[in-house]
Amino acid sequence: MRKHLNYANVTATLALVFAMSGGALAAKHYLITSTKQIKPSVLKALTNDTKPDTSLFNKLATTATVAKANVATTAGSATTAGSAANATNATNATNATNATNATNATNAGNANTVGGQTVTHFFLKQPTQAGNPTVTLLNVDGLTLAGSCDEFGEPVLTASGSSEAEFNSFGNGDTDVTTTEDGFSSEVTLLPGGKAHGSEGNATAAYATPGGAVVTINYGFDYTGSFDNFNGCGIWGTAISS
Repeated sequence: MRKHLNYANVTATLALVFAMSGGALAAKHYLITSTKQIKPSVLKALTNDTKPDTSLFNKLATTATVAKANVATTAGSATTAGSAANATNATNATNATNATNATNATNAGNANTVGGQTVTHFFLKQPTQAGNPTVTLLNVDGLTLAGSCDEFGEPVLTASGSSEAEFNSFGNGDTDVTTTEDGFSSEVTLLPGGKAHGSEGNATAAYATPGGAVVTINYGFDYTGSFDNFNGCGIWGTAISS
């Protein structure tokens, strides 16, 4: 029996040729993510059915991995992505120009490193008692801050660092935390603790090494009765290092 050419056959043949050849060229510019992007008559001709079976297409589209995309839910690299290793704009990304959460970002809502600078938070809250352990609050670029609360409920804070580094601290409150060190020859006491000091206030500190490492610190402190009459003291702050 001889087969005759008809509109459906021609359309199906052209669609197949396009998919095998011309489609490769078009794929460089367009990404088909839904059967809605394909003309119904072409789908019908390809499937020879009133209602095309799109289950295979949908399955492949769901499980497909895209190395690069303009818009993607998950991608290795993307202009805009929900999650991406590298993205211009992303909700979560390892590296991103703009991101809500990112390991490294130029601009980010939350990031470990922003503009080449690292932000570190520290916090200490201990009860009023003898024998509290000394806790390392900060250890970055050779600078170490260590703190504790003594038996009088007073904060104790010390700083140590490189013998070639510059360090200064200035603050306000009931305790003088002003100090300037031209190199650390030994540990420096910023908050001494001890009976009846009533240490509370805030201070800033700056640390620099000959190699150009810089750490700036803002910190606060309070003696017993801090944090809504907590029977103990607290030390808290933020350090920016670059």
